[in-house]
Parts: sequence; structure tokens; C-alpha cells
Amino acid sequence: MLTRIDHMMICVPNLEQGIDAYALIGVHIYPGGAHAGRATHNAIAFLQDDYLELLSLRNGAARPAAAPTADGSDARLAEYLARGGGFRYVVVQSDDRTADVVAMRRRGVDVGEATEGARRTPAGQELRWKAASLGPANPLPIFFIQHLTPLDERRQQVRKTGEQARRVLPEHACGAYIGLVGPP
Repeated sequence: MLTRIDHMMICVPNLEQGIDAYALIGVHIYPGGAHAGRATHNAIAFLQDDYLELLSLRNGAARPAAAPTADGSDARLAEYLARGGGFRYVVVQSDDRTADVVAMRRRGVDVGEATEGARRTPAGQELRWKAASLGPANPLPIFFIQHLTPLDERRQQVRKTGEQARRVLPEHACGAYIGLVGPP
């Protein structure tokens, strides 16, 4: 069953600059690590049970010699970042991704094939999940996740969780970079 919004994903051209921009507005965000078999890495800010994810290509991944395959999700991310990046997905949590995909397909929803994912944190902890995206016929920015790593273990990747600062800066300070407004 789909249970709740799990996290929001914002894609940034440079992860370190993205972390700095969010720190300026008081968000406690930490490097999350590299994704297995992908050219991506992320940073995470846990709120309570949900979190904010900044996603980017690792250094050099967009260079021609190291470019992601033309039909893969890393290539789509490179195209998205070339257009300015910003808000990308609302990620909805599932407690049984396989059953949810079957149920959506029975209702005529275009849902892509299920995949498994993993990420190794900077401390060496492996986090695992199963995911499914809406198919190309559905333009909604949503995908579905079932975490295989329990929440308490996932929270160990960050030093501080919970309440985030509530400070607002003018748009020109960093709003465009962090995906809250359109490209500069």
C-alpha cells in the first residue's frame, strides 16, 4: 500500500554548492553518498520520517568520455540539469512496491518496471530500496519507493535530524540555485 510522501528530490548541477546553498537557509543537509551502478551522488536532510534529497551527477560524469548511456536515467538527469535542474520528484513510500505496481497497472496507470537501488554513505553504510516510476505516458513528477533498510538505520547517515531552521533569504541569495524558483 502507498503509505505517505517519503521525500522530495531536487536536482542540482553541483552537489557541494547545493549543500552550501541549503545551509545558508538553515537546512541541516549532509552528504549522502554515491549510488551503486550510477553516476550520481546525493545529500540528505531528514525532517522527521521524511527527507529532502539533493541529487547531482558526480564530478566528471557529464564529460563526453564519462557520459552516462543515452537511454539511462543518468542521461535524463544530465539533460534535466542542462535545463537548469531544480525540483524533480515527489517520492511516495510503499510498504509493498510489487503489489502497488500490479494494482496501478490493473487500474490502467502506466508504471515502469521495478528496479532495485542502493547507495553507500560516506561512512560506508549500504542503504537499499526498490523503486518504480510512472511510465513515459504519465508526465507527473512522482515515483514510488519501498525502503529495504529500516528508517532508524537510514537516519544514522546524518548527524542531526528533526527540526530545520525557518529562515528565508531573498530570491537572489540562493533561491534559484536550490530549486525554489526558476533558473537564474
